[in-house]
Amino acid sequence: MPKIKVALFGDIYILLEGIASLLNDSSEIEVNNIFCDYKDLIAELKKYETNIIIYALYSFEKKDIEIIIDLKASFPKLKIIMLVLKDEEDNVLKSLKAGAKGYITKDTNQSELFEAIFSVHNGLDYHSKSIANVLVKNYLKIINSGSSKSYKHELELLSKREIEIIKLWGESFTNAEIAERLCISVRTVESHKNHIMQKLNMKTTVDLVKFAIKNNLIKI
Repeated sequence: MPKIKVALFGDIYILLEGIASLLNDSSEIEVNNIFCDYKDLIAELKKYETNIIIYALYSFEKKDIEIIIDLKASFPKLKIIMLVLKDEEDNVLKSLKAGAKGYITKDTNQSELFEAIFSVHNGLDYHSKSIANVLVKNYLKIINSGSSKSYKHELELLSKREIEIIKLWGESFTNAEIAERLCISVRTVESHKNHIMQKLNMKTTVDLVKFAIKNNLIKI
């Protein structure tokens, strides 16, 4: 199986080196290079295949949103995972809206970093526990405004195991924690999540949050 090709980009080189060291422990991931200059990153992306960029920052600025939008426009198949040390709720939502497929925080460990990469590579969104809480809060505002989408009868499409996984995910369990709790593999958890998204015709974790809240699968 081809390795997942990852490029590291951001404004803190020592942090990027640390991430590269963690990723090198996986036989399924290949770190293409580390970039602090955007022009160098673009030149690399034009020459070599890259599946995922981990975009690591201390804090968010307007230019970072513009970079995400530009990367997605120039390389539509490229997937972006944000790692921002200074969490700000508004920036989480802006980066996801701009096209980032994942958002992890400074508390992310090696296991969760791998989980984020594998999930995003397999077509899912991935957000750290604290970020999932931000998405829930944001959706509650939408519900209160009366503009939420209805998911009537769609719960019947899911198996008991799939509902169980959604509930655990809603309680902020990672894929690895869900796998351990249910005595199944992490890949099986990922497979279940893919099937859930396909059955419900959903493309993002935000949609899944909406579904779980509307069907009382997540306790608020």
